[in-house]
Amino acid sequence: MLRDGEKDTIILGNCLEVMQDFPDSCVDLVVTSPPRYFSSKTGSRYESFDEYVAAMRDVFYECIRIVKNHRYIIINVSDVFTEEKVLRRKPVVASFILFMSKMGCEYEDNIVWCRDEGVSSRLISSTPYPYYFKPVYRRESILVFRKNIPNDEKIPCPICGKMMVQRNGTSRDGVQSWECVNPDCRKSEHNRGKRFTERSVLMESAVTEENRIPEGIMNAFRTDVVDVKNIYFELSIPEFAILCYSKKGDLVFDPFFGKGDTGYAAIKSHRHYLGTEEDESVYRKAKNRMAVFGYSTPLF
Repeated sequence: MLRDGEKDTIILGNCLEVMQDFPDSCVDLVVTSPPRYFSSKTGSRYESFDEYVAAMRDVFYECIRIVKNHRYIIINVSDVFTEEKVLRRKPVVASFILFMSKMGCEYEDNIVWCRDEGVSSRLISSTPYPYYFKPVYRRESILVFRKNIPNDEKIPCPICGKMMVQRNGTSRDGVQSWECVNPDCRKSEHNRGKRFTERSVLMESAVTEENRIPEGIMNAFRTDVVDVKNIYFELSIPEFAILCYSKKGDLVFDPFFGKGDTGYAAIKSHRHYLGTEEDESVYRKAKNRMAVFGYSTPLF
């Protein structure tokens, strides 16, 4: 059970079971790299690809529930090749986009990056004739989703802080807009009150010098700035996601915490972290790693 205000900790246990005890809307950002469906070294722990997709859908249903509205879920995944009787490519990326979109998330982006190494040479054909070609597959995707649950509950004006607001329409993606009608609040040149949405208030709150994203990170995937042939992702994916999709002081959750890359990136970026890990040996290593990071790098 997540205690009120608990953060900067790793919980030992199955992520799905642990998250079911979390309250709604308790984290600011989810960043994770889920387990692969298939590994050439270990095979697959799932009976079928459909079983894998169903398991991931259950996990991310809970992730959507516990992340705050209009906040982000960032997932690093890639399609995989399975070395079964027939070589098959499994549509992991498409499957994640489909089920996340059906569960109340806006699909905002698919940031494609290249690993330093490609697939096994066994999956590459050297036969120089039609129908034999297979590329050196080295792409992965950073999928960007935003929770978007319609909400018509009144929110205070971000300028005067009063609840003296009235409806001002709805955006295309269902976000309720409000207008402040407090006569003492600031007006536009046309004598209109401040117009805002729950999402615009969130975005404006992050426009501070302490939340400014370094130019190198902003340009990391701009092919008009960086030569596409040289885009090898040297920056930590969690660090990139945390800096671009959260603000200082936020709580970042990783359901597949592993060795703790998300936790380290959160500490480095002056955020708090929370994670779950079901492998006890990995959990203990991550706890030790976070202890070192936490002592050596002040959170604030």
